[in-house]
Amino acid sequence: DRAGQFSGMPDGISNGLQTTQAASPGIDGITKLVQSAQSTIKQAQTDAAQNRPTTDPTDLGETNKSDALNKAAVAGSFTLTAGATEVTVTAVAGDTVRDVVKQINDSGIATASINSKGELTIKGTGSDDLVITAGADTVFGSTGLADTHTGTSATSDVRANLEQQFNDLRTQIDELAKDAGFNGINLLAGDKLSVIFNEKTGLNQNKLDIQGEELSAANLGIGEAGAAGGIDFQDDTALSDAADALTAALTSLRSTASTLGSNLGVVQTRQDFSKNMINALTIGADNLVLADPNEEGAKLLALNT
Repeated sequence: DRAGQFSGMPDGISNGLQTTQAASPGIDGITKLVQSAQSTIKQAQTDAAQNRPTTDPTDLGETNKSDALNKAAVAGSFTLTAGATEVTVTAVAGDTVRDVVKQINDSGIATASINSKGELTIKGTGSDDLVITAGADTVFGSTGLADTHTGTSATSDVRANLEQQFNDLRTQIDELAKDAGFNGINLLAGDKLSVIFNEKTGLNQNKLDIQGEELSAANLGIGEAGAAGGIDFQDDTALSDAADALTAALTSLRSTASTLGSNLGVVQTRQDFSKNMINALTIGADNLVLADPNEEGAKLLALNT
């Protein structure tokens, strides 16, 4: 009788197993999409690094790089401004152009270099416009660098295209999660799955409740590119923040996959147990009530004789 009651369990367990297994490739697919989004961010950062705000080359009045670097700087100062950051560069008596270049390179917001023709170029390290003001020409002893000089960051078409690719990937994350369900239950849409393991009811019932998680780009912390308050692909800080968010999203997906894998192992184990239990109960019952035809035939023959 118990074997008969138990016989319906494997079907329900199998249904739960398929529902759990359907979510697994969904997580794998979303993980790959997030990794592709990471790639677009890295490409945008590479493009940004190649297109920093740069001042026009300034002739320091020397014929080569070495002479220009060793030229005495004129005492004075000027400021470098990028976004909300402002750094003052100061030359004192005895300083050379090399000393001033080092201060610029140490500023964190700009780098300075002198080419073989003795021309000075100052480049921003970020995507903000770089503004040089107040007496830079005095420090370098040159009238070629204006008192106010701006290196402007240009809008990159490459990053604009990558921005669209990023949003397409973000949309596909949401769409893929919606398609990871089985038989009306989707663990990647936040649904709950209850897998019943025995034939009992109430407190004696044995079951596993698997609470799904709603996976979407927004819930994973992946913001939309180009939207108000979203990811600005033309801005270094925004790209860096987006890269951090994608790393956190992958960590979250690995955690979800681990939990799902653990639940899947439990369901598979209980499925095998249920099948074996039904066989054991059936064979045991048969041994108790079914006669051995050979033995009974021999007994009948003996009685007849």
